[in-house]
Amino acid sequence: METTSSDVRAPEKKACYAGKFKLAGGSEVGHDVNFILILTNLKSDIKSIQVNITANAILYNRKPMHELLKDSVTVNLGSKEVKEIPLSIPYNQYEDRLPTENMIQVRAVCLCDQTQDYVVVERNMLLENPKLKITVPETLMVNKTATAEVSFTNPLHKEVTDCVLTAEGSGLIKDVLTIKAGSVKSGETLKIPIKITPNRAGLRHLVIDFTCSKFSNIKACEAINVAPNDCPTEELPPASKK
Repeated sequence: METTSSDVRAPEKKACYAGKFKLAGGSEVGHDVNFILILTNLKSDIKSIQVNITANAILYNRKPMHELLKDSVTVNLGSKEVKEIPLSIPYNQYEDRLPTENMIQVRAVCLCDQTQDYVVVERNMLLENPKLKITVPETLMVNKTATAEVSFTNPLHKEVTDCVLTAEGSGLIKDVLTIKAGSVKSGETLKIPIKITPNRAGLRHLVIDFTCSKFSNIKACEAINVAPNDCPTEELPPASKK
């Protein structure tokens, strides 16, 4: 008998034991991915469970790309006992193998020695990129040039290079703006100024995309209210710090 426990598929048939994965800590790119396999004996008899565990970097369609973890363990469960098996994928194991989707699938194939029941436990984990911070002046007016600022803080223990930012926004920026921003050392914050000259009043959106050697397509969006103005073009002060 085979039973599947997953965050994407419902169990097919109830077995005499069950399993699930649980995250242990954060899920940010740049840190170790720590998670727990929880096995529960649903009956009063003692069981010995053979567990084969794998983790793969996957695409959006769940196609596996790179194997990140492979392990086997035997778990003995007493009457109605619940056991936790801690697992970890170090950052250096996935840093150059993670597709742009930032998705990892963990899978445990479990076999009970006594009953020959199979349980397959799966979970897809989406890792989060670091956040971008967008700062804009409190007041923006049509035909007045202002300076917005995009900040990126490097969370890694190593320098990131080849930083490139693109900015666009209908009614805010005439053409897509591309800025090469160099490198950022570990723990430091990169601040990139962006000149904005709105040509239309109303609610506008500044859309940012940031890519570097270790992170791809970090996106951010800021809603901006632009006030009408009939005065000649002039420049507003740089973005205020909030």
